[in-house]
Amino acid sequence: MESSTFDWKKTAQMSVLQLLFAIFIPSMIAFIGFHVVLPSLVANGLPVLIAWPSVASVLLLGLVIVAILLLRKEANSLGVSLSARMCVK
Repeated sequence: MESSTFDWKKTAQMSVLQLLFAIFIPSMIAFIGFHVVLPSLVANGLPVLIAWPSVASVLLLGLVIVAILLLRKEANSLGVSLSARMCVK
């Protein structure tokens, strides 16, 4: 299906449960990363200036990978390219 003739209004919207998961799962991951992992790294002697950006980068990388995988899955189900789904083209 051509992206220029695709009607985005006809695609399914997220359910309330999916919206809650989209909010709470990343928040829980960040909470665990910054309130459990980061203090344990600092307690084991890693300097804060190295630990904080390292934890933040790993968490951000994980969230970006999950987002790209979900966008790819949705693009395949809609019959459009990943770049069209990401509105890059």
